Amino acid sequence: MTITALENTESWTGKIDLTIGQGEFESNVKKFKKIDVLFSKLRPYLAKVVIPDFNGVCVSEILVLRPSILIDREFIFYKLISRRLIDYVNTSTYGSKMPRASYNFIGKIEIEYPTEIDAQRNLVQEIKQKEIQIENLKSKYRKEISSIKEYREALITDLVTGKRSVPQLQMS
Repeated sequence: MTITALENTESWTGKIDLTIGQGEFESNVKKFKKIDVLFSKLRPYLAKVVIPDFNGVCVSEILVLRPSILIDREFIFYKLISRRLIDYVNTSTYGSKMPRASYNFIGKIEIEYPTEIDAQRNLVQEIKQKEIQIENLKSKYRKEISSIKEYREALITDLVTGKRSVPQLQMS
């Protein structure tokens, strides 16, 4: 059975890297199914929420949430990683070094959602499209920044080797 822990999860994205932290861990384990949504109650400000695509076990610091058939689990995922909900959960934490949220608090949060599952799925698709647009822009800007850095390095090399000279400013 696949084991997942907090260090396996990337903040705010729900991406799991199972090459990190595999093996035994000291904790009570909880089973989850690939129909569940996992929410880290430890340091909730990190927004570690996962939609697993496998059955497994997780550390006790992860809440296993099983949405009803009336709620799309991807919709719940996006609700759970929303800044508004994370900030709200963060207000309830206890402990200073490793703040935790209690299930009793999280379990009582009322989440608004469209009653039609298709409407929920449409909202999820809109969010995913916006994420793709954002990732494309980030990639474009990373490439532009890289090109500017390369140009800068080439310019510095040309100036140092004398291939280019610095124009003199005329003072009047």
